[in-house]
Amino acid sequence: MDKVVIDKEFLNSVFTYKDGKLFWKKSMSSKCVVGKEAGSLNKSINRVYVGLCGKYYLRSRLVYIMHCGQIHNEIDHINRDKFDDTIENLRDVSDRVNTINRHCVEHNKRNLPPCVYYDHSNKKNHYYVRARVDGIKKVIGWAKTPEGAEILYKNYFTIK
Repeated sequence: MDKVVIDKEFLNSVFTYKDGKLFWKKSMSSKCVVGKEAGSLNKSINRVYVGLCGKYYLRSRLVYIMHCGQIHNEIDHINRDKFDDTIENLRDVSDRVNTINRHCVEHNKRNLPPCVYYDHSNKKNHYYVRARVDGIKKVIGWAKTPEGAEILYKNYFTIK
């Protein structure tokens, strides 16, 4: 069998896009039903994959390629919702930008200030303050509460 190139033209001939979801436009195998939503949830990583030409692809990557052509880096979900694969929510970013966006999720879950981090392995003080001092990442101190950690941060930089 000839190797199939997964590009914008090919994907637009196989799928119809609507509201972040892909629907089969033509049948590629016995499992593909024209008009049915393409893809299934991979529960181990909680992402939607689509089987195409003997390989599995993240739905978000296929949606991005359908609309923008090729991917140069990583696909990032702007609103951090892994299931929202609308084209407006997807962007091609470097690994660094994607990692920063991912860390923001942990801060939002715990409602932490940007300088305060959570460490469940520390038995007494779960929160620590980390900052860049003279270009080097440095742990400034530990606290029992996020408020206490934020005070440590403010005190460190007002004293300096």
